Amino acid sequence: MSSLVSLDSARDASRYGHKAAGLAALLQVPDVRVPQGFAIDAAAFAQHVRSVLPAGQWPERIAAGDASARRADRLEAIRARLDAAALDPAFEAELLAAWRALGASPVAVRSSALHEDAAGGSAAGLQETELGVRGEDALRRAVKRCWSSIYSERAMTYLARSLSSQGARVGVALVVQRMLDADRAGVLFTSDPLRDDPGTAVIEATRGLGCAVVDGVVVPEVLRVDRASGGVLSRQEALAPVIVRMSAEGGVVREAGAREVEPVLSDEDVRALLAAATSVERAAGAPRDIEWCFAQGRLWLLQSRPIVRRQAERVGRGLSGDRTQWVWSNVNVGEALPGVATPLTWSVASKFSDHGFRSAFRSLGCEVPAGAELVGSFDGRIYLNLTHFMQIARQVPAFNARMLLEFGGGGGAEEIERQVAPGRWGPFLLRAPRVAVGLLAENLSLDARLREFERDFADSRR
Repeated sequence: MSSLVSLDSARDASRYGHKAAGLAALLQVPDVRVPQGFAIDAAAFAQHVRSVLPAGQWPERIAAGDASARRADRLEAIRARLDAAALDPAFEAELLAAWRALGASPVAVRSSALHEDAAGGSAAGLQETELGVRGEDALRRAVKRCWSSIYSERAMTYLARSLSSQGARVGVALVVQRMLDADRAGVLFTSDPLRDDPGTAVIEATRGLGCAVVDGVVVPEVLRVDRASGGVLSRQEALAPVIVRMSAEGGVVREAGAREVEPVLSDEDVRALLAAATSVERAAGAPRDIEWCFAQGRLWLLQSRPIVRRQAERVGRGLSGDRTQWVWSNVNVGEALPGVATPLTWSVASKFSDHGFRSAFRSLGCEVPAGAELVGSFDGRIYLNLTHFMQIARQVPAFNARMLLEFGGGGGAEEIERQVAPGRWGPFLLRAPRVAVGLLAENLSLDARLREFERDFADSRR
């Protein structure tokens, strides 16, 4: 059976990965240009790995095994073996024939791992991409490098977590596409990912190839665009110390850049991008993260994948289940974390805050349901769920909503009182003697624990 198919036939994500399947879907969208290419079945990767490595070094075994097997030095040795091994002769002949059918022109070789670009997790950028690949020898090397890149330390760490939490499949399909020498490129989100706003698109753009944006080597021009009118709501100036372009010798080169004086995208460019993105989103039925470029004045789409969002936390038993009625406040937390939180800040602050509040409630003798949603994000700002705070704090005798608002700030006392029934004090009172002894012991040992923390912190910092 053939290991290669034309890109428009690579619809099966279980064989060709979500990236290839997304490109196959893009090719079906009217009035959208996508560079020609082909996809390589993940079975070819599996055959290469199994012909070179013992079973204990197959990627699924390492990802599911002990963390020591994922040490950087061990993974690097495996990558070197895979890169040095010859391709299967039948596969190599098929690969070169498909490349010649593209006109033997420069190509981009991109991973399309089976766990990559899925709706529940993107894994974007963890596998290699080889740009400006010229000639047969370079194509052979690029294919092997993209395959072996699953053995990088960060890719394996991500895969190990995905296997345990999502049951991700392990395998690397590839996409080979005709390379475009872009003069402008970037990414477009059809829904603002920070504010969760479907009425606003976000475009990031730079001069040259879009890998400069994706790899973070430039500060791109950032536009927030009203989708209804096409008007630019805000434009952040680009700062591009380098411009990445395709090299005539193969690969890419970095040229000196500068702070932009003229906008990277014109109003006409923005309208063209919005029109194409709207067609893609309509066909997909959901918001999309789209890579694009302009080459010789024409717009091309290079990739389309779901926008991965933070999943809503489960609401536990015994808590108010109507999220639309909960009372939230950022009066207190907003002083410590003003402004919009980026996804990285949110991922750290939300877990830190949730853990801290749960520990504080438990230390006072309150039971905290596992599904309590204590912190949340609205328009990128962090809020506290006063409804759930009150439902937990009501276990303390005589505690009421007005006392809660005095501690945490905000309003809505009447609404909170209406939502939250009086708590049962019996279990709290039975635990009170033990809790009091524990609090006293903690306070008596505070100085010693503080000194131990300072020693540990100093060691960690060094």
